[in-house]
Amino acid sequence: APPRKGEGNTRAVTVLPLDKRRSGRFKKRKLAMPAKSSSKGPTQRMLRVGEMARHALVEVLQRGEIIDPIIETTVISVSEVRMTPDLTRATAYISPLGVADPEPVVAALNRHARFIRGALGPALRQLRSMPQIHFRADTSFDNFAKIDQLLRQPEVTRDTQRPTAIVPKDEE
Repeated sequence: APPRKGEGNTRAVTVLPLDKRRSGRFKKRKLAMPAKSSSKGPTQRMLRVGEMARHALVEVLQRGEIIDPIIETTVISVSEVRMTPDLTRATAYISPLGVADPEPVVAALNRHARFIRGALGPALRQLRSMPQIHFRADTSFDNFAKIDQLLRQPEVTRDTQRPTAIVPKDEE
């Protein structure tokens, strides 16, 4: 049966009785609580906190607070910071510029993740708890380059161009 008006957006919740005489019985009541969302995308809060963490992380890297020879000699671009729904973990996607293999830089940043977490504290002080930070190499630029290379192939460019109008020889 379809839900009646006002029942579609509720869940059954066990409510403990206030009266101690009936402490052994529980009642199920329908409370007006929103149903769990089925969307998989990040929420507005996750995006906002991730962007704040990215800005704070860039400031820490620019100031040179991390004492590590690999990090000090490398220019690091932070392209995105993704937050988990509970805002306890952050994954920072970085791409070191001018370095063929980004893994040593990622490993060095992961070694100093606890220090970086403490350095982000003043910038993210409105959060209940400071998120744990994990670093990963950003491969999105490589994916973009592969797609661009595929689109520039002669077979694909031939298919994407407009056909030219064929003009009969009588009209020339």
